[in-house]
Amino acid sequence: MGLSGKALVSTVPPQPEPEQEQEQPQSSKLLTLPTILTLGRVAAVPLLVATFYLDGWQGTVATTTIFIAASVTDWLDGYIARKMNLKSSFGAFLDPVADKLMVAATLVLLCTRPLDVGLFAQAPWLLPIPAIAIIGREITMSAVREWAASQDSKLLEAVAVNNLGKWKTATQMTALAILLATRDSSCHQLMGFSVFSRVSRFSSSREKKNNNLAYNNIFFIFQESQTGKSGFQKLLEPQLPQLPGIAPYRVVLGNVKDKLERSRRRLELLLEDVACDYDPLDYYETADQLLEPLLLCYESLQSYGSGVLADGRLADLIRRVATFGMVLMKLDLRQESGRHADTLDAITTYLDMGTYSEWDEEKKLDFLTRELKGKRPLVPVSIEVPADVKEVLDTFQIAAELGSDSLGAYVISMASSASDVLAVELLQKDARLAATGELGRACPGGTLRVVPLFETVKDLREAGSVIRKLLSIDWYHEHVIKNHNGHQEVMVGYSDSGKDAGRFTAAWELYKAQEDVVAACNDYGIKVTLFHGRGGSIGRGGGPTYLAIQSQPPGSVMGTLRSTEQGEMVEAKFGLPQIAVRQLEIYTTAVLLATLRPPLPPSCGWIHRI
Repeated sequence: MGLSGKALVSTVPPQPEPEQEQEQPQSSKLLTLPTILTLGRVAAVPLLVATFYLDGWQGTVATTTIFIAASVTDWLDGYIARKMNLKSSFGAFLDPVADKLMVAATLVLLCTRPLDVGLFAQAPWLLPIPAIAIIGREITMSAVREWAASQDSKLLEAVAVNNLGKWKTATQMTALAILLATRDSSCHQLMGFSVFSRVSRFSSSREKKNNNLAYNNIFFIFQESQTGKSGFQKLLEPQLPQLPGIAPYRVVLGNVKDKLERSRRRLELLLEDVACDYDPLDYYETADQLLEPLLLCYESLQSYGSGVLADGRLADLIRRVATFGMVLMKLDLRQESGRHADTLDAITTYLDMGTYSEWDEEKKLDFLTRELKGKRPLVPVSIEVPADVKEVLDTFQIAAELGSDSLGAYVISMASSASDVLAVELLQKDARLAATGELGRACPGGTLRVVPLFETVKDLREAGSVIRKLLSIDWYHEHVIKNHNGHQEVMVGYSDSGKDAGRFTAAWELYKAQEDVVAACNDYGIKVTLFHGRGGSIGRGGGPTYLAIQSQPPGSVMGTLRSTEQGEMVEAKFGLPQIAVRQLEIYTTAVLLATLRPPLPPSCGWIHRI
């Protein structure tokens, strides 16, 4: 009690002052390791833009990798700066700039190429609106922090980055990385987003049907198609628990593969003259049957946002099938007109109708036209004919079974009249009726186009009147329009005409014959293609291809032309790929020029002197 106040004060222990957080010294260096990492993020922005517009999955992977690497360095530079005391004013300024540049660039890029998957494909505005909001927020926050720095420290602390902001940034970076990875449908499987993930289960419930719309779409259409009825049964073979592992396109294309293998085996058996008991639904006969499931897959991929897959190897395969069909190259049939007359002689004699070859042209045309308009076969099943006639009938029978998908034109050598063409049409029609009865179904493909070949000088001079007479027959005119798209093909021979009258006279007669044929077809509204039967030597019509095409009569080359290449000329012109391409370029250029800029016709005085 007697202690002085001074002693009392001195005995009281001093109160500890609140410990203030000491700031770590900032590095005086301009370029530190964290700053270098931040500069790397800035430099990565042009690389991000460049790889974003690369086509294919490689560009998508590269863009996504660059963005993920930039996101990792965003966290890494701050971590290194704190742990190694490498904070700097320049780094503090540059870090948010690099972040905003990377995010803004990514959002702008994604908006320039909208995603074609999920809801983004149906509502393109789903991406631009959030992008505008994110970029606007970054601009606003930068302006607010700049204003807060000019006021006081408490206000600056209020708008400083906190833990919530860091989680926001991490979520934002993750979402942008996912969007970049899934923007290209060719990378969906690589990134774990399979385009078939929505269609991998099959269920009868309404809810699952709605969720598996693509799966049901392709299979229901495929089930209803003619070529898919047998293959659809494969879907029903596995037990229900196994179905989720079956990709729909794999099932459809697996059926295509099986049918192609059976189609090849069937052709091998036919070549070996061995009976084949395959069901017609188990193999392909025409290119249209093969195209049906391929086009189904193409349309399904396009409708469900996988256009990159559809326009790749699948589109290439569809183009090849449409161009080359099932046979790569069609073959033409060729037979002399006298053989057809002998065949009809045997038929009319057997039917007690007289001898066909002894009839005049008008009687022949009346008989042929009447039979062509009828619906019954002409040739009796029990007819017995000589071997040469049977060979002709057998040829037409095979042609009916193969159809126009395997065979091209039926060329009539030494054609001289309209009845020569109608005779072939009648034999072809009769064979197709017989084949339909044997097969129990329609013959594959359509009828072969019949091409008269005018070879001698006499026949060349009558070519125009023969075509005119042919097209004046109502049945034939309608037949050409209906079955051959209003297209008539006529062949002119160079070799026989040259041997018949000499090279110069033959060239002039060929020129006039083509003029007459073109005029006749134009009068009846039929498009004509001239088929030039040229040989290799000059005497057989050979010569420079380009000049030969350019010298054709005006209007005779209207975007189409056929020409033969015989014997050694095939090897000389098409033996090497580079030379073959050059020859095709010559043909294409000459046909285009002759079509767009045809030569002038010869003057009347020059024609009179000839």
